[in-house]
Amino acid sequence: MADYQSDFEQTVTTDRTCKCGAVYSISENDGVPGCRSIETFDCKYCCAELARNFGECDGKLIDDSKVCESLKKARQDYDQAVERYVKKHGYNWGTDEYKRILDQWHSMIKEITE
Repeated sequence: MADYQSDFEQTVTTDRTCKCGAVYSISENDGVPGCRSIETFDCKYCCAELARNFGECDGKLIDDSKVCESLKKARQDYDQAVERYVKKHGYNWGTDEYKRILDQWHSMIKEITE
């Protein structure tokens, strides 16, 4: 008897380079047969979608030496703002304050990449 589940348990890993120069190792796995939830993996610097998969989708940054310093600084500023936000509000992402932090970060990315 064929083991159809084994077809869905194989993880495929590939290296992908983002448009900003960051290199990631991306792992994709179809997970449970019939599962149609979509997972994505986005670049931590410019938010570009690098993978979209029905099932599991994960990535690991392996090289950011070609990412411009402005994008790295924008990410660092965002991380610091989120750290301050979490101390004040916890992990409640539904506030106007967090929306402002996120919008500001996306505006910075847009300015840098255009």
